[in-house]
Amino acid sequence: MTQVTQIALEYGFSSPSYFSTLFKRLIGSTPLEYRNAVQKSSV
Repeated sequence: MTQVTQIALEYGFSSPSYFSTLFKRLIGSTPLEYRNAVQKSSV
């Protein structure tokens, strides 16, 4: 599984924590919470 840090850097964010902050603001959960919810729903 791809780490949040790697995703953030691939999309041009120099700070993974800033990416996580924006992700939570836009999606309503942290990247980890989102990943866990998606995995749980696909089982």
